[in-house]
Amino acid sequence: MAMMRHRMSGLFLAALFACASGVLAEDNSAAMEQATGLAKTLEAALNSKDVAKGDATFDVDVLLDRVMVGVTTSPEFSSGFRTGAKKDSLLGRMIQAGASTTTYHFLRVRQVNGDVRALFRMTKGNGGVNYSEWVLGKDAQGQPKFVDLYAARPLPANS
Repeated sequence: MAMMRHRMSGLFLAALFACASGVLAEDNSAAMEQATGLAKTLEAALNSKDVAKGDATFDVDVLLDRVMVGVTTSPEFSSGFRTGAKKDSLLGRMIQAGASTTTYHFLRVRQVNGDVRALFRMTKGNGGVNYSEWVLGKDAQGQPKFVDLYAARPLPANS
């Protein structure tokens, strides 16, 4: 009888794990689709130099929340930091920094340490290449947005 209970609890745990895994797979699939849609919008915005359209894919407030985790500062400094960081559009600065011959290519969506990320390649007219990954999250209203950015160091044109 004890052996049967042990097997039943093992089967119960296996079934529970299978159900949970299925839910996670469905949630992950939706996140991957959301990231793909946002990435295509961002790619088009960057290539057409449409700052407003690109900004709509990104939540700078959530980015700043992520940046400030674990940082102890005065409320005045924190407020000033946020104001300064939001003064100019992040996408606008990226577009201005890129020459008119710079193109952005959405490559794929992948999962890294639980984050869903969209990988991009930036190719400059002089042959330089850079890669960036945009992390999918949600804004204050629960809508999918990119909430963080990891950029690789630019490679020189002759590397």
